[in-house]
Amino acid sequence: MKAVILAGGKGTRGKPYTEYFPKAMTPINGKPLIDYVVRYLKSFKFIKEIIIISDYTGLGGQIKNYYGNQKNIKFIQDSQSGTGGDLLHIQKELKNESEFLLWFVDNLCALDITKMRKTFKENYHGNCKIETVHGFGYCIRKY
Repeated sequence: MKAVILAGGKGTRGKPYTEYFPKAMTPINGKPLIDYVVRYLKSFKFIKEIIIISDYTGLGGQIKNYYGNQKNIKFIQDSQSGTGGDLLHIQKELKNESEFLLWFVDNLCALDITKMRKTFKENYHGNCKIETVHGFGYCIRKY
């Protein structure tokens, strides 16, 4: 399974700090925010690759510089067309995947991804569509 981290936001609520670094690089206890997310995702054995989407031509280049050429991390330029646009932009990267995990870089929480994945497989069997209500997505069972 691949994990996709969306790290291309403008960070407008973080100004003036985000005028100098992207939101993903906001320091927390001496490490950038994104490092906590990447380390957490890497702790799950079923996640084989992490794709980080950001604006690498702008401040997002700091993310790429931070990680360098680490194994199993791929960097893809932000499409500048929102979440859906970014997913369409990377569809060839996910072509052979039956599932993937989408994570927004500013979601700093410890979800039990193993349990979430198991519950999803048991209840939805891969058959669902995503509906959006007030900016949040949820899965609706298709019959």
